[in-house]
Amino acid sequence: MNFTEEFLNEFRKVIKEILLEGDLERLNLAKQFLGFDNKVFGDFLAPLLKEEQELVIHHSLAYSDTPQNLVVVSSEDHNSLSHGEFPSSEFLDNVEYSEVALSSDELPTQTSELTYKWCPRTFSQDARGSLCGIVLLTERGFEIEDVETGEVLYDNNFEVYKRFDLSHGLVISFSLSGSRIYNISYETNLEPKTGFTYVENCPLNKDEEGYYVPSDSEGKSLRDYGSRCGVFNLNDYLVKTYRLATAHSVDLVIKAGEIPRIAWVHKDNQIKPTSSSSSSAVSSKSNRTFAKYDFDLKGKKVAIIGLPKSQVERFNSLVLDEKKAEALEVIASSSHNDTELVPDKLKDFDIVIVVKRFVGHGTIYHLKSLLDGSQAQLVNSSSHGLDGLERALYRGVKGYPSEEGATVVDYPLL
Repeated sequence: MNFTEEFLNEFRKVIKEILLEGDLERLNLAKQFLGFDNKVFGDFLAPLLKEEQELVIHHSLAYSDTPQNLVVVSSEDHNSLSHGEFPSSEFLDNVEYSEVALSSDELPTQTSELTYKWCPRTFSQDARGSLCGIVLLTERGFEIEDVETGEVLYDNNFEVYKRFDLSHGLVISFSLSGSRIYNISYETNLEPKTGFTYVENCPLNKDEEGYYVPSDSEGKSLRDYGSRCGVFNLNDYLVKTYRLATAHSVDLVIKAGEIPRIAWVHKDNQIKPTSSSSSSAVSSKSNRTFAKYDFDLKGKKVAIIGLPKSQVERFNSLVLDEKKAEALEVIASSSHNDTELVPDKLKDFDIVIVVKRFVGHGTIYHLKSLLDGSQAQLVNSSSHGLDGLERALYRGVKGYPSEEGATVVDYPLL
């Protein structure tokens, strides 16, 4: 295919951006689009690799050549200096010294208010770590920045991200020993605007053209999360690398304006193919559910305090749509605040769950006093993930101890 010189010059600018991003996959696609072999493509890129550098020499004069810097020395003083002696005291006494007064604009200033990259460092009463950072998604995993300075304290892949039940914007206290992270405590939750979004449990479909991700778990388009594409088509390389033939869903990390990346693969025995002639797989709402355990909440009123905003929609679906609870009350909270405003109506609820990571000790004490003598079951959850919260609901329904691990519980799987 023949291209005009004007088109090639404009396309070369696009190639420059790809090179700066280090995206070899897109660079290879660009070469295939042009139909160039390696040599021709190298000649095409040559103008981008030529950088002219201008050498600038900065001169600095140690002394000014103006008379104001010259001092007349007497012949006697010349003789004294040549013998290593001090100038005459009379000469020194005649030297005039002047003080330069700085204007108020030139005086050094000290800010009275400290500024932080994210927030002040915070440590809960039971925290054992000495560091405090915010969890931030990256294309390959995550990093933890110091909440005050923004310094990157730790980074790792999505396996560690999932293992410690981390989430984008979660503020944690922790300790480090080499590459090992431990003593993790969950302090609070922020909403950083970094352009990255972690989308869980996206359904994986297959037709005669291959595998693809049509939407998120609730049928919303991936473009709603900033993805460049609405449907994520998966090439053979991704299918083989991530062994998607035995998967039923994937977690995606999406950077605004770019193609999604696979962060995690949820395995299953098989995947049901779908017909390519039907567009309903893309537009219709996914029927994927969140429940893992076999019980219901029919006739029950449930309240939860300390649930992160990122989980509210899913928890609402789990409790009201799947478990058929009568009512759900979600109360925002933070571990920074000693006591939250807890409504008295919670005395009339059946189950009240406390996500301990995001609830202050004063609030828990107030809740216990409020619910004392009522029928409400107060249940603690150390996890804000749906799996841990569903287990807490089960303990509440069955009247088991509040803390997980206090007794052996056989959670019945669906």
